[in-house]
Amino acid sequence: MRVITQVQRICIMLERGIIDDYLAQHKLNQISPERYNRWLVVVMIGLSCAAFSRLAGGDWTVFALTFLASSVGMIVRQEIGHRHFNPLVNFTVTAFVTTAISVQAVVYELGNAPTIVMASSVLMLVPGVPLINSVADMLKGYVNMGIARFVMASLLTLATCLGIVAAMSLFDVWGWLL
Repeated sequence: MRVITQVQRICIMLERGIIDDYLAQHKLNQISPERYNRWLVVVMIGLSCAAFSRLAGGDWTVFALTFLASSVGMIVRQEIGHRHFNPLVNFTVTAFVTTAISVQAVVYELGNAPTIVMASSVLMLVPGVPLINSVADMLKGYVNMGIARFVMASLLTLATCLGIVAAMSLFDVWGWLL
């Protein structure tokens, strides 16, 4: 997010004439992404998805299972991303693995609402930034870029759905039919 914010600030200064092209290019070249510790990200993603499961009415068993499924899913997402696979493949595989783990709550009837585990554990795959940026681009008048970002966000959502449905089909668990 820091990189996105810095690029946006440079673009705004360039549009308003505060800086010239040369200075803008110099500032862009100086931007370097900061990376959080990998395991900190895994724990925080696990906790955030698990917190959503509690907000949805799950008990502590649901919380723990959501934490486990989303944490393992995040590890898978990081590993696939580290190997520079297509983001659509990344989202599909991550959704499959995360759902394959979370579906065990339904199979073994763990917790007060095991289907909440399935829903909450994949929330890390919601493409919020591309969706927000697509709307922002369209509101600023960059309709083509906004549409392109919206299409990419939609494809990421579709890839996530494919992974979820594949895991639910494999285990013959349909969370919304219970």
